[in-house]
Amino acid sequence: MTLAIVALVGGSAAIFIGKLAPAAPEIALPAGFPAQRQLPLVQGNIVAAADLAGRQSSVTIAVADYSSQKSALTELADAGFVEIGSRGDGPTGTVTSLSGQDFAVRVVFDHSEARGYTVTYLASPADLAGASTAAPDSSTESPPPESEAQDAVG
Repeated sequence: MTLAIVALVGGSAAIFIGKLAPAAPEIALPAGFPAQRQLPLVQGNIVAAADLAGRQSSVTIAVADYSSQKSALTELADAGFVEIGSRGDGPTGTVTSLSGQDFAVRVVFDHSEARGYTVTYLASPADLAGASTAAPDSSTESPPPESEAQDAVG
C-alpha cells in the first residue's frame, strides 16, 4: 500500500510518499481449541496457534511479564482446573499440567529477548488425556476387599 502525506512546512507544501509495511495478520485460535469459557486464556497477543495430531491444539500468547504468566495459572484455577503437577520455577521453562471438566491442559512459560514473555497452552479433550474431572471423593470410595488388603500388607 502506498501512502502520500501532504504537510505544510513554513508556508510551503511538502509531499512525502512511501510504502506502508503490511500489517501482521491476526492469528486466530485453532478450530479444535476450546472456547474461552471452557479454557480461559491469559490476556495478550496470540503469536502461534495450531491444531495438532490426536485432537490436541496449541496456542502461544505473548504477555507483558512474569506476573502475567503466573496469572494464566490463576485464571485456570479460578475456572475449576486442578493442578496435577508442575516442574520449574520462573519465567523460563516452567511446565504445569492441569485437569478440568472437559479438557486437560499443559501450560509452558518461556522468555527470550527476541520474543519476550510467552505462555503456551497445549489442550487435549479430557477423555483423550485420561484426565480426571475432579479429585476422588473419599466418602464414596469403598475399601478394597479383605483379600486385597491382606495381599498389600504381606
